[in-house]
Amino acid sequence: MAADTSRNWLQACLNGPRRAGEHRALPIHPPEIARSALSCREAGAFAAHVHPRDERGAESLQARHVGAAVRAVRAAAPGMQVGVSTAESIEENLTRRLRAIASWEDRPDFATVNWYEHDADETASLLVLQGVAVQAVLATVADARRMLRSPLGAQCRVMVVGPREEEPEAALRTAEAILAVLDEAAPSVPRLVHGHDATAWPLLQLAISRGYLTRIGMEDTLLLPSGERCNDNAQLVRHAQTIAAAARKEEESST
Repeated sequence: MAADTSRNWLQACLNGPRRAGEHRALPIHPPEIARSALSCREAGAFAAHVHPRDERGAESLQARHVGAAVRAVRAAAPGMQVGVSTAESIEENLTRRLRAIASWEDRPDFATVNWYEHDADETASLLVLQGVAVQAVLATVADARRMLRSPLGAQCRVMVVGPREEEPEAALRTAEAILAVLDEAAPSVPRLVHGHDATAWPLLQLAISRGYLTRIGMEDTLLLPSGERCNDNAQLVRHAQTIAAAARKEEESST
């Protein structure tokens, strides 16, 4: 079933861990994040996933940096959901990571937790206590099974299927295997399927064909489906909307 383009199904992942020099339009600081979020909402995204940065442009979980990014999105695009990453790569020390999350005042609507990281349960538990919706990132079948065994698994609001293979066919196989595990154990929990770089568009198409949530943006790819370099995040969102509309039209014409 193709994605219903009338509902909230597409996130814009605005920057990720990419360096500022990778693309002239990569949003790093709050004013840039705000402009990018607004343009993506106008293009059809219902949520923005952001990696907040400090004054030097490094990723940060500190309250002042997370709060600045969250406030910027909410001021520019009222009603747009905003989420952040809690990746171990941002702050490797668990104590400092949890202390930073606990200090958040302007909290995001959701946060991703990578279930292939050792301290996923501790991070997810604190987010739940903070009232932040947890999106569990699953890169392998083992991640999915670990998450399902966890007491926190039942409190995850979205299962994010994000294989890390670089080759599209391999990533699609892994995604299918993860989805099969989720179909059996957690069929009612929403899934979001996405890829990175060469796998971004193939996995987005899989998500659309199955009616899952998905995401696109400069965190995941700097290229359009044609292989051309994108202008900005909004252009990537518009292309995703075009793909979804074509899939919906094809589905309607076959019924």
